[in-house]
Amino acid sequence: MTIYGRYGTRSHQTESKEDVSLEGFSKALSGALELHAQFPKNKAVLLAKRGPDSEVKVPEQVPSFKEK
Repeated sequence: MTIYGRYGTRSHQTESKEDVSLEGFSKALSGALELHAQFPKNKAVLLAKRGPDSEVKVPEQVPSFKEK
């Protein structure tokens, strides 16, 4: 339940090609994998990287996913 990072933003649906790229996605994934490889040594640093509490903790709990 730790957020390693965030990828992308969309200033507008019609301009999405300007906001996201495969190269950027690759860098974001590489960074997340580096953080994950260091876990649990970096656990204290990552404790603050949590989003707000969610009604569902895992995708399987999303009501619209239960039928799938």
